[in-house]
Amino acid sequence: MLLRSALLLLCARHALSQISHRDRQLAPARWYCDASRGHTNSIFCKTAVLKEAIAMADGDEKAAAVAALKSAIISGNAEAEGLDQTNPERNRMMDAWCESNDPARVDDKKSTFVCAKAKAKSDFFKRREELLTYWCTEQGKVGSPKCKQMDFGKRMQQTESGEERKRMAIEFKSASTVEERDALENETREMMQSVCGTRRAQTPLFESTCSKLQPA
Repeated sequence: MLLRSALLLLCARHALSQISHRDRQLAPARWYCDASRGHTNSIFCKTAVLKEAIAMADGDEKAAAVAALKSAIISGNAEAEGLDQTNPERNRMMDAWCESNDPARVDDKKSTFVCAKAKAKSDFFKRREELLTYWCTEQGKVGSPKCKQMDFGKRMQQTESGEERKRMAIEFKSASTVEERDALENETREMMQSVCGTRRAQTPLFESTCSKLQPA
């Protein structure tokens, strides 16, 4: 009996190690949108459930699932692909899932890569916040092209409504000038050279980034 139990456990772990690409993609949302975690009424989870139905369906069922998603988008009960990808709840989901004990994460070696990407994105947001403080406030650059861009990105990240993010993106693009867009690269370079000359360069958020700017 013990041997049989051990074999069954090994088989289960092997099955998890052979998790399909589809299930790997769905795993974070399956965990995050489980009813026990209280997110089922969010637009993000409503969209995730409909997308999973499409991924799991075949033939005529897939066509019906696609139609259901389109109908939900029209009625405002789901978000279109572009808006869904920029939903800030997606980042909160990944941060939470990567800290969880979900077997789909713990027993899947490839989740390390997935969570490394999620951490890099989270670090980017934190670094942007530091740069807004350093460059825009401490260095008095508020209103510069780079500060406008970073502030826009921060506001987008804080906006839950997909339609509002869409409106903000259109507004920001129409308000920016050719001169500002051309100046972005030079200001970004100037900003990073400046911040990498401070103590911030030795912090975990900036250490790797600043080391790449050092002359060979």
